[in-house]
Amino acid sequence: MLPNARLQTVIPWLVLIFPAAALLVEHSSSIFLVLFAVSGIAASIKSDRRASLSLMEKCLLWAFVLFPASYLLSFTIHFLQGDLLDPRFKYLDDEFRMVLMIPIFLLFRQVRVPQFHLWNGIVIGAVAAGANAFLRFFWLAPGERVSGSYDAIAVGDISLSLAVMSVASWGFLMKRNPHYRWLIPAAFLFGMASTVLSETRGAWVAIPALMLILFFFMGRYWSLLTRLSMAGLCVIFAAVVYLVPATNVAKRVQEVKQEIQHHQEGNAIYGGATFRMLGVKATAALFPEHPIIGIGPGNYKPLVKQRIAEGELHELTAMHSNPGSTFLGTLVDCGLVGLLSLIGIFVVPFWISIFFIRRHTDRLRNMGYALLMLVVSMFHFGQFEAIFRRSFFTNFYIVMIAALAAIAFRELADHDPAAGTPKKP
Repeated sequence: MLPNARLQTVIPWLVLIFPAAALLVEHSSSIFLVLFAVSGIAASIKSDRRASLSLMEKCLLWAFVLFPASYLLSFTIHFLQGDLLDPRFKYLDDEFRMVLMIPIFLLFRQVRVPQFHLWNGIVIGAVAAGANAFLRFFWLAPGERVSGSYDAIAVGDISLSLAVMSVASWGFLMKRNPHYRWLIPAAFLFGMASTVLSETRGAWVAIPALMLILFFFMGRYWSLLTRLSMAGLCVIFAAVVYLVPATNVAKRVQEVKQEIQHHQEGNAIYGGATFRMLGVKATAALFPEHPIIGIGPGNYKPLVKQRIAEGELHELTAMHSNPGSTFLGTLVDCGLVGLLSLIGIFVVPFWISIFFIRRHTDRLRNMGYALLMLVVSMFHFGQFEAIFRRSFFTNFYIVMIAALAAIAFRELADHDPAAGTPKKP
């Protein structure tokens, strides 16, 4: 039995509210994370029945432990050697949030969160993202990049994730109410509009891969001709968006071209593309010093400043405390050990998503596709943004991975007791 029957009532509604609240209400993602984690700890301590986890579930939890462990290892070794130039625990904060995956996942395994609540939460989140974007772009701050609870980059990235994930609810929600035939496409378009109006180029890079996944997903519901026709419409729509000056899409693309040109000419000007190109050079310069455990969390900016003073790096490189990529940042901070552990928090959920996609039931297949789209989108974002140095991204990834995976494994166990916890009598 659950320690408190109220959890069974409250948690599903919190899951439903989470995506929209995290995107639009400042600090709410951290509040939800704490609520879920505390509830999970309480449920695990007081419950008279513990969940029997499968190998894949254990691998998932270990993946989210090993990543912060790599940061602690690098921090500890460099601290003991006296190599840390800025020895503060703030450089471990966001990574250590990953450990909260354990109580949150166990909470969702014990509390029955209906798929209905999860799918509606994703759809509502995508619609809310678009509504927020239109409100800000046309009224509150006409013509400016839209933002939400965090900056424009965060809004653009997560809006895209919610947009494509909302489509995965098609089979399930359509059976509940025919009105979802219109609401789900609206959620997709609203989420995509928010991504466009946020002018987040790192999110735009992920769109082709996500559209390819959607193409295969819709194969269960649409014919090949219909899907090819929709793909053609998407290409035409993208061209229109690019050509309409008000969207600033063409302008943002031209800015990248200009920054690359200036950089190649040796006359770097500050911008998003320049920042990331300089970050690549900084990583290439610092990584060889400690390829296994990295230079240590918090050492990037001080060492960059030293290299600038020696004339090895451009002075603009020191404007940020990371190289502009989660993968490069982890590689330089924690070396190959850190990079492998970071890859693990993408590879393991990817493995789980493929497992569910290959199940015969639509309910599990759709959950697998939603998980796949979340992982692929965040993987792309991490290449162009230090997403796990921001609590917003960390909170969102933990909660959504835990919810999608736990609900799917719970449903699998209900239909196949050998796969997990036997169905409660």
